[in-house]
Amino acid sequence: MKILVAHSPLKEAASLDDADVLAQVRALAEAATRLGHHVQVRPWPDLALTPGAFSNGPGPFPDVAADLVVNLVESIQGSARHVHHVPAVLARHGLPSTGSPARALERSTSKLLAKIDLAEAGLPTPVWLDHQGRGNAVFPGTYIVKSVWEHASHGLDADNVLTVNGPEELRAAMGERQRNPGGEWFAEAYVPGREFNLALLADPDVNETPVQVLAPAEIRFLDFPEDQPQVVGFRAKWLEQSFEYRNTVRELEFPERDAPLLAELSGLALDCWRAFGLAGYARIDFRVDFRVDKRGRPWIIDVNANPCLSPDAGFQAALSASGLTFDAAVDRIFRTAAVPKEAA
Repeated sequence: MKILVAHSPLKEAASLDDADVLAQVRALAEAATRLGHHVQVRPWPDLALTPGAFSNGPGPFPDVAADLVVNLVESIQGSARHVHHVPAVLARHGLPSTGSPARALERSTSKLLAKIDLAEAGLPTPVWLDHQGRGNAVFPGTYIVKSVWEHASHGLDADNVLTVNGPEELRAAMGERQRNPGGEWFAEAYVPGREFNLALLADPDVNETPVQVLAPAEIRFLDFPEDQPQVVGFRAKWLEQSFEYRNTVRELEFPERDAPLLAELSGLALDCWRAFGLAGYARIDFRVDFRVDKRGRPWIIDVNANPCLSPDAGFQAALSASGLTFDAAVDRIFRTAAVPKEAA
């Protein structure tokens, strides 16, 4: 096949998380070449996207003949707010693309829309409050303030965790961050406890449940001071010299006593796949609260429809722990993408 790898348009002074997309581009392009495909790489046009974008034009890549587009567009004009239009635009121009369709990307990229969909599906998600006062938060309580649209721990660190007595304190904290990059902010109950990531990969060779839950991973917080919230924030993900980066490690082996918990997380991850209409690959993040009982109660804290595929990211670690090569995963993602996607 003729494969076009489309990625986020990058400025010269791109942030660390935006620049990481190039590592994914190299990994996908090399795997596609090894699988015998002809590969071209292009940045997505750095134009604001709306529902009608490119409706009357020749499309985003008029000079490229492609059978399939690998969608690695994670931000446009520095924001993830409109990336869900990318698969819709491609579908309108007859181009199948990898990953989730437009609706699934929109409902999962917006953490507020994701929480609404999780609640409607009866799936556990922490209580929340947005900057307009909407939500089901209870007070007093401890909350973590997050960007609604940005991922990769954008603007997130331990000082985003606040203990407040009422909604006005929390809305004031959101208002302070509103002036920073990241746009709209909201607050979600902070769940102390263990953090797990479960990656999912489509399996077109299986009819009944055409998706595989890969080996689970736990994020361990080593030697964190008792008064420091345990958060996989920007420092933990991107700043190699920071305490948080050096002391936040991924664990892929578990004792037998964790088997019931891991089976429950696996079932919830599949529920998310179905509820959001995810496709290709995804990752679901959990916090497990051991204050409630010894077994622990899992809470879904993120549904990521386009998790990082770079060689040092958790998705590739989960593939290895599951006995799968990256090339085998890419082959599955390509074959799944051959099914036409819905338009927005």
